[in-house]
Amino acid sequence: MTSIYRFYYLIILTLVLTSCYPEVAISPAETDTVSTSYVSGTDFSSLKYYHIADSIMRVDQYGNVFYVWGNYDEFILNRLDKNLQLRGYLNVSEYPDSIADFSVIVSDLSAVQVSYYWSYIPYSSYYNEESNGFYPLPYPDYMFVSATSYIMVDIVEANTNKVSDIPIYWRGITQGVYSSDMETRLGNSIDIMFIQSSYLSCLEI
Repeated sequence: MTSIYRFYYLIILTLVLTSCYPEVAISPAETDTVSTSYVSGTDFSSLKYYHIADSIMRVDQYGNVFYVWGNYDEFILNRLDKNLQLRGYLNVSEYPDSIADFSVIVSDLSAVQVSYYWSYIPYSSYYNEESNGFYPLPYPDYMFVSATSYIMVDIVEANTNKVSDIPIYWRGITQGVYSSDMETRLGNSIDIMFIQSSYLSCLEI
């Protein structure tokens, strides 16, 4: 009889543990992470005018930099611009007589470069019926693909003659798995960057 009770006890225990165990699968939005950092001692209230890049740098797995327009680039740049203005900063594009105190640079570090080739004819040449001859085709093009999004935003010193090692005042990073609602998620992540950075403001309080 004792073995029967033990048997039913194990069944009940299994059911309880199974019902309380969290789902393993998570949604793409649950993969989103946002982190921010800044240089201690930076007086962000003393900065007023900014310049924001008109494109996003794509850095592939080989460290190469490309300026190829992406699906969400305009949205990302506009969302950053909006958040900066809400914090009291002014875009120099609207104040042509002003000098930028800092620049905003956006990088996409999730870009993976993939070459694709002509599949229907050799990519080295094509046949022209009118001139009755073979002519060279352009080299295979490339595209960027990635299953994840990795966007990095830097606020850097604007007035500098340095080509490298430009001083960075602030950095925000957002990562996540791509999905159909990526624009909404990117917008939320960018907003969170600024929510986390309450010091990032030049508003008079």
